[in-house]
Amino acid sequence: MEKSKFSDTIRNLRIGSARVTKIARMYEELGYKVILNTGNHEGPDIIIVSSADGRIRKIIEVTNYNNPKQIISWDNFNRYLGTLGYWESIRSIELELIVSYISNLSGDQLQECNRLGIIVNAVGPQDQPEDENKEGWVE
Repeated sequence: MEKSKFSDTIRNLRIGSARVTKIARMYEELGYKVILNTGNHEGPDIIIVSSADGRIRKIIEVTNYNNPKQIISWDNFNRYLGTLGYWESIRSIELELIVSYISNLSGDQLQECNRLGIIVNAVGPQDQPEDENKEGWVE
């Protein structure tokens, strides 16, 4: 792999992890136990566990797009559905798909989330790694 492609791949992984880490920290501050699964495409990105009773409360898949006009591919969308669907039989569990912009989902994808009881949460512009400067260099 060329050096520039390797650097781009590392940066993409860091960008992907930025939002997951930010959301996980938010839930930890609320008192939940958080299990992260960053850096791969298997299993949920975040599992939220109640500290009081140890029950899984929420499964979250996270996207981190920079372009409101970019629609999630059906391959990726179906992967998210598969991951979230694996957990749907647990009583009282919330399934959530976090997107940057609601426009990152097509109308059909939004309808499918609604049909399956998946909460869609649009959280805004792409999150960046905290330790990067404006040029993308790690400080």
